[in-house]
Amino acid sequence: MTPDPYGENETSRTLTVDGVPVHFHDVGSGVPVLLFPGWGPQPGMTAWITWRDVLGSLAAEFRCIVVDLPNYGRTGPVRDTGPAYRLGSDLAAGLLGQLGIASAHVVGTSTGGSTAFVFAQDHPELTRSLVVGSSHLPDPTVRNLLAPAPEEGVRAGIAYEIEQTPDNLRRFLLSMFHDPSHVDAELIEEIERIAREAPDHLEAVQASTGFAKEPRLGRAVTVPSLIISGREDRVVPLEHTLAFLAHLDDAEAVILKGTGHLPTIESPERYVSHLLRFLRRVDAQMHTSEESGLLVGDGGFEG
Repeated sequence: MTPDPYGENETSRTLTVDGVPVHFHDVGSGVPVLLFPGWGPQPGMTAWITWRDVLGSLAAEFRCIVVDLPNYGRTGPVRDTGPAYRLGSDLAAGLLGQLGIASAHVVGTSTGGSTAFVFAQDHPELTRSLVVGSSHLPDPTVRNLLAPAPEEGVRAGIAYEIEQTPDNLRRFLLSMFHDPSHVDAELIEEIERIAREAPDHLEAVQASTGFAKEPRLGRAVTVPSLIISGREDRVVPLEHTLAFLAHLDDAEAVILKGTGHLPTIESPERYVSHLLRFLRRVDAQMHTSEESGLLVGDGGFEG
């Protein structure tokens, strides 16, 4: 992997969208990529923690907009009263508008993947391609077929939200990795520090009345799409992530063995290699189509 030449503080920016402070990192140059972060202890699991291990390689070719979801990191505080994932999607769309970005590759993992799917549905004009993974389909009708519910990691997360003790935090984080060595004192301290710095974010989460899922499976996503998930995910069963394939018209899937819920942290080299291959291919196809005057349609080319 390319060494990361980008600093967290040096790339940090905040813009106000619809009255909400939206924090993000603007890294690299080229075709824009919008990056949504993974689920974790709120507000400590930030977009930077999720994506920093792949940014060195990704930002060498693309402009990366790495955005904190509502009440994570430094986005908010905001009381969410709407359907699951919609607020994060709409704030990101407004952010792209303020940055003058007409369209972007939209990439998310974990809850960020669910948000990315909602973004692609609600803002197709802004979506160049879609990458999801380690994600629940954001629809109330979807249920686990084989895996128990709620999943191990979800149960650990709920326990931490109820009682934020060091032991509960450690158990929560351990459920997110296949290799427990990733849950070290440095990561725990970082997440605890961010939470201490933003107590109003946790209060906003506790005051929120939203997050009920809304019916979404009647609308397929038509842009080129990629799924990247870990086989050993104990938060989102693999069967659930693969269910996205039924709702993506042009999709492929990559499953990483020996990897848990956060592949961008646990297997960053493998994750970014598949992501770059996909993004390069999509951009090459779009460039060829623009030059020829043809549009790629369902089942072939349409003039």
